[in-house]
Amino acid sequence: MEIAPLPSTEVASMSTEVIVMLSNRIAQLKIRWMSIGITLLASSAAQALDRDGMWRMMGNTVRSDDKGDTAWFLIVAVLLMLAAIVLARRYYQVSRRRGAAGRTTARVPRTFAEQAGSMGFRPLEVTNLRRIARRLAGGADPVSVLATSSGRQFLTADLRKRIRRREKEIELLSNILKKLGAKTGHDFHDREEVRVETDLAIWLVEKSDEQADGDDEVIVDIAPTAARLADLSEGGAAIVAGAKIEPGGLVEFWSAYSQYWIPPTQAGVVSCRPTDDGAASVSLHFLDPPRTEIRRAIQEIQRDEREELEDMLNSSDVGDLN
Repeated sequence: MEIAPLPSTEVASMSTEVIVMLSNRIAQLKIRWMSIGITLLASSAAQALDRDGMWRMMGNTVRSDDKGDTAWFLIVAVLLMLAAIVLARRYYQVSRRRGAAGRTTARVPRTFAEQAGSMGFRPLEVTNLRRIARRLAGGADPVSVLATSSGRQFLTADLRKRIRRREKEIELLSNILKKLGAKTGHDFHDREEVRVETDLAIWLVEKSDEQADGDDEVIVDIAPTAARLADLSEGGAAIVAGAKIEPGGLVEFWSAYSQYWIPPTQAGVVSCRPTDDGAASVSLHFLDPPRTEIRRAIQEIQRDEREELEDMLNSSDVGDLN
């Protein structure tokens, strides 16, 4: 069984960490030996002072040359102690700076998101770029695509090819639209299904053609907006949205409350007309709708309307009798 080699970035990081650890260890050993030397010097100085005191207690005098030697010995010991302290502080500062520099140089982006983020890509762009790079890498980790110059050139060529393909698709769709002819009128037939009027709060998401295509790899950032359901049938609906939606587009909506539950339903925009209050009245045609849930919601709305009508009639009958 072959052992896969480590990436060059990890090897560089490990070697830098080893160098930093060795430098710190050497600095610690130097400080320890200096401390031992300072301790020995201090012990020798203390012994010299003890001998001087002993001679004085015995009534003898210390010779002048012995006093001079003791004084010089103490001065040299103090200077050595100060030099050791300065050197220890110097080694400590140098080792800290070397360790920080090593960590800074060894810290390279290890994941695809870090690499793309260091190049200025936003999170949504990173997601799309990762999907494309993973396909180019054959489903493997796409880190090498951004880490090398050849990988980036390969990715750039693939993106340009995608742009050219989209441009050809746009040109083809434009030719089809010209041949069909853009009609301004709305010559659609009435709905054949049962339609009920309502005023139900819903969540609405306007979708692009790229999102509707399951094979497309580009993700678009979307957020639902509040809207009102004006009427409902098993084949379509009419909603009141806060902004205009272009005819021919795709939307998805679902009920905002559980009183009448309508699951997420995709629909095509048939027409869009402005209302008096500045909103947009949008006619929708369902695409593969959940008919069972929609039929149940229609029946519940009709039942509540009948009960409300019966309550109104009963209350009016009681008023007439009184």
